[in-house]
Amino acid sequence: MTIDIGKFSHCRPEYPVKRRGKDGFNPLVRVPPGFQETALRVRHLDSELDRFVLTAKDLFDLVADAFSVNVHYSTEIEGNPLPLEEVKRITRNTFRGMREPKPDAPMQEIINHLSTWLMPGYYKLPWARQKIIDTHKFLVGHDPRSDPGAFRTDDRSVQNDEGIEFFIPAPMERIETEMDWLLRWINEYSTGYDPLVSGPLIFHEFESIHPFKDGNGRTGRTLFHAYLNNSGLPNASLCKIEQHLLGNKQLYYDILAWTDKQLEYTDLIDYMSQAILESYEEAVELFSGKDILSKEMNETARRLIIRAKKEGDWFSVTDAVKWIGGLSSETVRLRLNEFVEMGVLEADGHTRSKRYHYSNPLSMAQSAMRK
Repeated sequence: MTIDIGKFSHCRPEYPVKRRGKDGFNPLVRVPPGFQETALRVRHLDSELDRFVLTAKDLFDLVADAFSVNVHYSTEIEGNPLPLEEVKRITRNTFRGMREPKPDAPMQEIINHLSTWLMPGYYKLPWARQKIIDTHKFLVGHDPRSDPGAFRTDDRSVQNDEGIEFFIPAPMERIETEMDWLLRWINEYSTGYDPLVSGPLIFHEFESIHPFKDGNGRTGRTLFHAYLNNSGLPNASLCKIEQHLLGNKQLYYDILAWTDKQLEYTDLIDYMSQAILESYEEAVELFSGKDILSKEMNETARRLIIRAKKEGDWFSVTDAVKWIGGLSSETVRLRLNEFVEMGVLEADGHTRSKRYHYSNPLSMAQSAMRK
């Protein structure tokens, strides 16, 4: 499917748009027609991505591609000049634990984003103000002009490259109060909504406050992805959400501004949920095309590899025999070694001490980033 741009043709605010003053963050929500079907479809597709079993190479390629595209679109719209192919190269090297010898500012920005996006567990609720500040500090720490980790101390507007004023965010003296209102809503109320509702609300309110001098879009989108990952959509990071969300930049900005102008979230939820659904459908198509379970495989082998993936940690032949039951150690060992040859499992050791592990490039990349 493709987002129907025509349905958002009314979202054309007169610029500049000024953030309206609020007494707390208490959004009134009306979901668009068909939203329930969209939300259920996204959850189903997220679980489908758990079902596929890929070789280590295919899984690495697809995961690295998704991260590359997301980080490229999120930074490119803010002025990062690196082409997508260069971002892909940096991503693959970063995932392998290879350091860039002398990264310039654009390269360092990509590395900073990858490091943050690889740690969704850090963003489990509740969130505190310091977590937002630390995220901004890490993302734009390569550029001291952005005042990394500091709320802005001036009143400013969002302008385009020609200096035309588009949006006037919260006054500087309101930033801490309004951020605290937002954080309270995230921690106390957001989980009562579907993440396709609460995620867009959180993202929009953050962008509307615009708490930092620079880097608000990049920080907001990072928080948005982390929120989805921790709110029932753990495979959102495998989807190229940014490409579908930012593919039409003018529409993206128009809908954000329109939502501020109207103080009404239906169009925002509609647009962002459709972009998320598109990205999930694309991801499932890509992963299903590489799924080894779609090939001819007997039921025993199928059960074995599915359990190995679920196990996550290293395991022995003895462990695997207990999972399956009714098969000898030699038969199970033979099947496991076949999966090693296929590039689905890793093996370490020999004979009785030999252990196996399902190859997961995300885990390997996370380990590489910690070193």
